Amino acid sequence: MTSHLTQTVVALIALFFSIGYSGSAAEVGPSTAVLSASYSGSFMGCEYVTEVLFTTVAKARTWAAAEPNPPLSVRAAERAASNALSRVVGDMKGWKRVEINLDEWKQGYWTYRFSFAGPSIQTTNAMRLKPSSLIVVVLMNGEAIAPMPKPEMK
Repeated sequence: MTSHLTQTVVALIALFFSIGYSGSAAEVGPSTAVLSASYSGSFMGCEYVTEVLFTTVAKARTWAAAEPNPPLSVRAAERAASNALSRVVGDMKGWKRVEINLDEWKQGYWTYRFSFAGPSIQTTNAMRLKPSSLIVVVLMNGEAIAPMPKPEMK
């Protein structure tokens, strides 16, 4: 039990440091969601972003505290993440999953976050290689949120 509590606390700390948060915890809820997450990555020298809104997370299945396992298995979530990533990058050759995180947004509302590392590309400075890395978020209903090219600032 302590291990689960520790993992949850660590996941929450990591979540709040890696997502944009506005509002107080008391304001957060399915009808008044103010949480969002934005994960940066790169592929083929272009910047990508995976954006997730709590309103989207709240439409997926919840994971009841009394249930020992999430409603979506890790394997099913990983298949969904890999499929979503392949639609973005095409050939998955050279890509590997490097990390899986389970993030709790609010009691009962969880997502999987998959970090993938891909092939490096040569930068304009021929002495450096820039690695590719992208993040895919999977909801508990199996829906994967894939990274999109980051809009250019004008």
